[in-house]
Amino acid sequence: ESQDRYRFTRRGTWQLIRRCQQAAPRLIDSQDSDAELPPPKFADPRVSVIAHKNFETDMVREPASSPRKLGLLVVSLVLFMLSFGLRMDLTAVAILAAVLLFHELGHIAAMRLFGYQQLQVLFIPFLGAIARGEKEGSSPLQGTLIALAGPVPGLLLGGALWLAFPGTGPDWMGTLIFMLVFVNFFNLLPIYPLDGGQVANLLVFQRWPALQAGFGVLSMMAFFAMAWWLSEPLLAGIGLLLAFSLVHQYREAQLLGYVRGQLPDAVTRDPSAQLQAIYQGFEGTRTMVPFPSRFQLARGLDSRLREPVPRRRDCLVGLTLYLAFLLGTPAAAAYQGFVDWPFSGYEAVDWEARLDATEDRSARAQILYSAAQDAYYRDQFRKALDYTDRS
Repeated sequence: ESQDRYRFTRRGTWQLIRRCQQAAPRLIDSQDSDAELPPPKFADPRVSVIAHKNFETDMVREPASSPRKLGLLVVSLVLFMLSFGLRMDLTAVAILAAVLLFHELGHIAAMRLFGYQQLQVLFIPFLGAIARGEKEGSSPLQGTLIALAGPVPGLLLGGALWLAFPGTGPDWMGTLIFMLVFVNFFNLLPIYPLDGGQVANLLVFQRWPALQAGFGVLSMMAFFAMAWWLSEPLLAGIGLLLAFSLVHQYREAQLLGYVRGQLPDAVTRDPSAQLQAIYQGFEGTRTMVPFPSRFQLARGLDSRLREPVPRRRDCLVGLTLYLAFLLGTPAAAAYQGFVDWPFSGYEAVDWEARLDATEDRSARAQILYSAAQDAYYRDQFRKALDYTDRS
């Protein structure tokens, strides 16, 4: 029968789903040890599709106005600076915020070029910043260019400033160049959810769900390894967030493999037929989760199945651009001597002499902070701690 003959409210749909789930027959003789429990029952996929559409309708919100977006950006920036202000001075925090904002505006510019809507930049306290936008039917190559549009301009700007001020600029210029290169190159690493990891996921791992889940595990382990090596708890926090998402990734990979393998004819451009195939996959894979969790999984799978598979030409172009900057950045830095700077630019600075030459307490505190930062960048951690304690 046509679904147009029925009309369900969200509450009524949810009650109908619960009745269908509770309609499984119970064992008459509970003392029969050989009896087997009946298999769990799922709601009719057509009913689940109706509930899914009702959930999506309820989630639709009016587009945020420009003043509201600007207000959210300012509030998130203040919270971000307060969170990092516990560990860094105001100048360094301001430089870091400017570097991240320049990075995210690169993503925003590329999104606007490719027709994305609802563009917004937000800072995340203790972590960084994020740029987001909405578009249906984005190609993998477009996604790759958007991901690269964040770190590449920052690397080019950092290199240009280094050539213009090769160790001769003010102290804050050295910090700016270092952060431009370090933050943007770090984002190029092939670790999800960094920009480099998103490129690898779009062009390589997205084709095979099992490999994508394995890539998530490796990314989690990489963050824990970096946290241990750098003694940075924030990286461990990102690793924990990835660990919590692994269950979702596993379920998504399991469902996607089932839908593509068992129900290939049902995956069509008809949204209702595709959603029905996805909800049928929940029963086929025995994925027993509450409906809100199923809704989130189905929504992600529906969007993923409608995305085009990357062509060989897209993979070749995208990976060539990515590897050119990933491998070319350290090669160019070594050739230009950037790897020895800003460290080498401070070799002639005698911090103790500067301390002896001033008696002003605020000036001494600033010198001690700069000395601690210099020692930290040189991997002289004990010396950095000593300067920090003296400040």
